[in-house]
Amino acid sequence: MAYRHAVLWFESALLESAIIHKFAHAYINGPVNSKKDILKIFHAALNPFDPYARFGTDDEPLNDTLRVWVRGQGGQFPKELTKKELFDLDDEDEFEDIDFED
Repeated sequence: MAYRHAVLWFESALLESAIIHKFAHAYINGPVNSKKDILKIFHAALNPFDPYARFGTDDEPLNDTLRVWVRGQGGQFPKELTKKELFDLDDEDEFEDIDFED
C-alpha cells in the first residue's frame, strides 16, 4: 500500500489502522492467500471511508490517492488494484470465504 500524493496525517492513520485491524483479525481466523480474500478484507476496512473525501494535503480524494498492490498465493508478480476493485464492489456476496468481522 502506498499513496500517490502527500496525505493528511490523521486521516491516513485512521485508514491504516482500519486496514491493519481487519487483516490481523482475518489472519487470526486462518490464512489469507487469494486476491479474492485480500479484496474482501480491503473492502471491509475501506467501507467506513468516503472515497471522495479529502485525503491528500492538496485536497485530493481518497480514491485518487490510495494505491494497493496484491500478489495472491502462487502469483509471480504483484498487480495494482484499480479504483473499481478497491471502492466499487457491487456484490459483497461474491466474497464469502473469510470471516473478518469483529
